[in-house]
Amino acid sequence: MNLVRRQLMVVSAALGLLAAFLSPALANDGAVRLTWTSAGERYPDWSPDGTQIVFESDRYGDWDLFVMQAVGGAATQLTADTSYDARASWSPDGSLIAFESDRSLAWGLTAYPICDLFVIPATGGTATQVTTWYRYDERPDWSPDGTQLVFAADRPGESALMQLLGEDPLHPANLWAIPITGEPAVQLTTHDGYENDPVWSPDGTRIAFRADYAGQVDIWVMPAAGGPATQVTDDPAADEMPSWSPGGDYIAFQSVRSGASDIWVVPAEGGTPIQITSSLYWDFGPSWSPDGTQIAFFSSRMGNYEIYKIDVENAGVVPLEGTTWGNVKAGFRSE
Repeated sequence: MNLVRRQLMVVSAALGLLAAFLSPALANDGAVRLTWTSAGERYPDWSPDGTQIVFESDRYGDWDLFVMQAVGGAATQLTADTSYDARASWSPDGSLIAFESDRSLAWGLTAYPICDLFVIPATGGTATQVTTWYRYDERPDWSPDGTQLVFAADRPGESALMQLLGEDPLHPANLWAIPITGEPAVQLTTHDGYENDPVWSPDGTRIAFRADYAGQVDIWVMPAAGGPATQVTDDPAADEMPSWSPGGDYIAFQSVRSGASDIWVVPAEGGTPIQITSSLYWDFGPSWSPDGTQIAFFSSRMGNYEIYKIDVENAGVVPLEGTTWGNVKAGFRSE
């Protein structure tokens, strides 16, 4: 079976490479493709030393976690469960990877996976369950000291707001933090609307997230212990999936404000966002490299979701008649 899988991967990679040469240029932003399969590959996250990237893929039929070198190439399968394993987050010391999974689900499947949080050694092994809840616990991110996970959940008392089983709800969520040793979790927000995608700032003092506080989905920042949040972006288009720069000065995010979903960067205190990718298709899930020079993301620009990375400082600075990228980015630095 392993031989067959390797042969299929070789064929898939060859077909992807051929498609890349035959397809018209879908963007002129300098992004580099890292994965070459016919499967879906999503939500990259860098290792703390910047040498590897963990991501989720359904290349073998189920959504599992894989690890590859940051330059691309062959990927090592980290989880091999028939469940939905997704949204990986690397621990600050590089030893563990947190993720969401519905492998503990015992009350029937729905269209949207009802997940708990787990951690697994970065080299593979047995996953340890961190949360135990009958609703949605998802989108984990590590505190910089490696002792806690921040996550989104619809606990407690909001189960009546879920749509019927079998539907795919935009479930309401608050933000919580939990020790990696497990319950009890501490509630950080109490807003009645939608909050998700929490990420800890590098210095551990703040948490960025997306919320609909202003009647639209924007990026917000609050103190790590909870408290009043500050609005960072303000656009009718949905701004989602924030990622801090290593120095904490900027936040990368995805937005459809340009028509398609692209990756943008905004000062963490708010200000004018700068567009980083410019694909004709959809770019999602930015993850900033530890040295601040690159952003990994996943994109549909080749027809199915694959992992890409882009140089932050020179993104879009590609010779093209009439381009304004060089002028827009002339003074921009990631730190």
